[in-house]
Amino acid sequence: MISVQVFCSLALSATFAVQVVLGDPISGLTSSKPPPPPSCRPGHINYCANVIIDLVWYLNEKNQCSFFVNRCFFKQQNCDLWQEDRPMIEEVSKEACQPFCANDCSQAPNETICAYSDKGFCTFPSKCEWLKYACNTGQFWLWVDKTPCSINNQSCPTSNSSSSERFDKLLFNF
Repeated sequence: MISVQVFCSLALSATFAVQVVLGDPISGLTSSKPPPPPSCRPGHINYCANVIIDLVWYLNEKNQCSFFVNRCFFKQQNCDLWQEDRPMIEEVSKEACQPFCANDCSQAPNETICAYSDKGFCTFPSKCEWLKYACNTGQFWLWVDKTPCSINNQSCPTSNSSSSERFDKLLFNF
């Protein structure tokens, strides 16, 4: 009787060990989900500084050029996508991305953007114009407010590039 109990205990232990190592297909413990990105840990919150400007370029789900202010925001977005079981984004070079910048702002709402750079403050006529300039030139102006600038305001630089005449609401992840 004792040998049967010992045998059963050993069999259960071995089964549990196999389930832990390989996953249990019956209860759904196995997953086709890839491992999380290195900086993505459950319960860990990244605090990203938006004053550190080092643009990370990618093509969004509409195949439009977009960017993150810096690598911290890029990594955080991939962590969020991973947690939502959505495809993660891949970084591309600025040169590969820029032909896909949205350049037609004729349908964009006129929502002024007060922005700042080392050159001072300026007011862009719309979010689209602000994104278009940053996308085409690689020169980033930090979005300060949705109202015209009132401090040391100057004309914003413009980008007349027309490598793409598309505008489907460009997503900027900040």
